[in-house]
Amino acid sequence: MFEVIDTGADPSDVPVSEAVRAGDLFWSVHISEDPVTGEPVFGDIETQARRTLQNLEIAIKAAGGSVANVVQMQVFLTTEPTLPA
Repeated sequence: MFEVIDTGADPSDVPVSEAVRAGDLFWSVHISEDPVTGEPVFGDIETQARRTLQNLEIAIKAAGGSVANVVQMQVFLTTEPTLPA
């Protein structure tokens, strides 16, 4: 059985469950966004990766887990959008 976990820390409109638990396993999808405003966080690789890891940690703690149990994580980086000249 799957349990959707609402961490209360994802104000964005992204149509993805913040966290899902199935028994002892946990899935969570995060992007580099501010957990309060939902606005994307742009910047270099360190800035985006750090924010994404912090968002993951919020979700894992809300699910009763720890980052010590993370087996794999993928971080997708983005560039700040620019308007055409």
